Formats: sequence, C-alpha cells, structure tokens
Amino acid sequence: MTGSSKIVAVTITTAIVSSISFAASPPPKGEWTLTASSGNDPALAPALAADGNPTTRWSSDFSDPQWLQIDFGRPATVAGLTIQWETAYSSAYDVLTSLNATDWTKVYSTERGDGRIDDIYFRPTEARYVRILGRKRGTGWGYSIFEVDVKGPDDQVLVTTDPPSGDGATALFDGSTDSTWTAPATGHVTITMDFRRIKPMAGLRLDWGACRAKSIGLFASKDGTNWAKVNAPPFGAKAFEVLLHAPIDARYLRLDLADPAADQPIEINEIRLADLDAGGNVLALYRVAAEASPPGAYPEQLRDRQVYWTVTGLPTDDAESLFDEYGNLEPVQGGTTLMPFVYTNGRLYTPVGSETVEQTLADNYLPLPSVVWHAGDLRVDAQA
Repeated sequence: MTGSSKIVAVTITTAIVSSISFAASPPPKGEWTLTASSGNDPALAPALAADGNPTTRWSSDFSDPQWLQIDFGRPATVAGLTIQWETAYSSAYDVLTSLNATDWTKVYSTERGDGRIDDIYFRPTEARYVRILGRKRGTGWGYSIFEVDVKGPDDQVLVTTDPPSGDGATALFDGSTDSTWTAPATGHVTITMDFRRIKPMAGLRLDWGACRAKSIGLFASKDGTNWAKVNAPPFGAKAFEVLLHAPIDARYLRLDLADPAADQPIEINEIRLADLDAGGNVLALYRVAAEASPPGAYPEQLRDRQVYWTVTGLPTDDAESLFDEYGNLEPVQGGTTLMPFVYTNGRLYTPVGSETVEQTLADNYLPLPSVVWHAGDLRVDAQA
C-alpha cells in the first residue's frame, strides 16, 4: 500500500504513578473502535486487528511513524498487550494510553521488536484509549498486525521476592527500563512471578541495573508448589541476560539469583517474556549474540539493520545466491552465510565501521558483484 499518512501530534509523558484506583476490566472486542494513522483499504482496515480472526490484519502505509488506536468507549484498567505481528513488524514502538485522546502517557517502549508475538506487561493504568505507536519499521513494508489483545487488572503479574522487597518489585514488570528494582540485600535472592493462569512460555529477558547476577537459575511451576528446573543456559552478557528454553506451560516462574558481579545488591531494570518461538530457535540465539557483541561481529540484519543485497548467477540458473553490501554470501536459500573478516593482533576488523566500503558489478552490469573495504593498511576484496 502506498500513499501519504496523516500523523496526529500527541503530548507524551512517562508514567511514574505508583498506585491507581482501578477502573473496570477492558470491555469485549465487540465494543472497541479501532482507528489508525493510515490503512483505509477495507481489506486491511484497522478493525481487522481486533476482530478475533488471526488471519485478517490491519496494514499501514510504508512510512514512519504510524499508529493503531483502540477506543474502549469507557475507561478501563489495562496492564499489558499481546500483539500478533504480520511479517511487516515494528522494531521500535511505544504503547501510549489516554483518557481523552489528547493527553497521552507512555506506558511501554521497546527498541528491540522482532515481530511474531509480543506478550508485554506494564504498570496497570486507567485508560479509555490505547495507542500502539510504531516509530521504526522492521522491514521495508509498513506496519501490519493480525490481532491485538488487551490485558486487564486480573492479568497483572504478581511479583514477590525473598528477602522481601515490598512494592519495589513492581518495577520489574512496569514496562520501563528507566525504573530499577534493587535486591534488599547483597547476595542470594529469589524472584517469584505469578502470571495468574497457566500459559505457554519460552524464556525471559532481564535488563540489568548497576549490578548483575553471575549465577542464575530458572524454575517453573503450574501450582506454585511443585517446581521444575528449566534448561535455559544464560548468555552472560553484562548489560542484559536472555534465558531461552523449549516452550513449556506454567503459571509461575522463579529466578534464583546469586554471585553479584560487584559487592552490592543485584539490580534489574525490567523483566520481559521472550517470544514463544524463540526457545530452541537458532536465529533467536544469534540475535541475542549479535546484540551482546560489537557491530560487525555478526550480520547486520541480526541487529535489525537494513541490509541491501543482490542476486548472483545467470537467468537460466535453477538456484541463485545472495551477496550483500558488506560482502557476505548466502550460497543457497536458507543455507549458511559466509562472512569475511580479519582478526589480527587481538583486534577484529569487519566492513561495518571500516573507513570505506565499495560495491561494484563486473563491467558495471554483469551479475558478478564484488565488495572492497579498507581498515588502515588492510584491504579486503570479496567477490561472488
């Protein structure tokens, strides 16, 4: 879909209220009214993102930003969303709420959207309107959503810690990495999360504060009494941790944290659920590794960067290869990517961040591409 989009200006503030007077739960979808910044084609209309049919969808124009808005018709308490993205997902987006469609509060924000299904939580908030504001597209298309579900007060995650940390534990699922939970003491601490019902899960992401835990155990339970250890090896990144595992059904999760990286209490800015298909997904593991590594250590598309490529081979070939702007080669569809780099004197050199990167075709038109990049006295020439 092409065309211009009409973006409505809004005033955004960051939610800092620690307690609210709860309104009623959100009404059923049949009472919602959905609007959007673009997407008036009846086959891709905003209402299709909340019609209960996971095969219909809303789709926007191919530009940033875009938004999809829900009007409940009355105030309600919202505590999170489940967003089922089509291939055209948002890699960076906010969730905003309002009582009057004029004054908006940011209740959730992410820069790491990867599509599929986002199961998100934030601090329970009274709102009549909920807006998903896409700031950056994850593809060259627009934004497209199959279905949106809204969590009410009965879906809020109940968090307890041992030793107890009082209301401070609410910061763990408040939708913001700007707030921080601090363990009440240095050393071992457990965090127990009650998701209020048995649901499928495939992992957690922890964004650390000033002090991370070097020893992490994850346990799951359906009843809060019988616990089983989950096989979710930690990555050991300093700023964050991702615990991915095969999908399980559980109501409760428990984190056992010990061995602080510094002589101070462990701190966590936010806990978020991983995508259901991330557990055991090799690509999801590579995405985590790419985020934890310097730029260029992995293909840039794993860091949600737009990468340009060309097809190699002859028109009559029954198989073709892809060669990208950095000289990375995918010989066959779905196959291994070959990535040139130089490691010398304890330093890694890649085309990302190099002094120059030049792309050419043989004789300026033949489907025989090459990429040349320089780093100091180094020259790397990749040809396909």
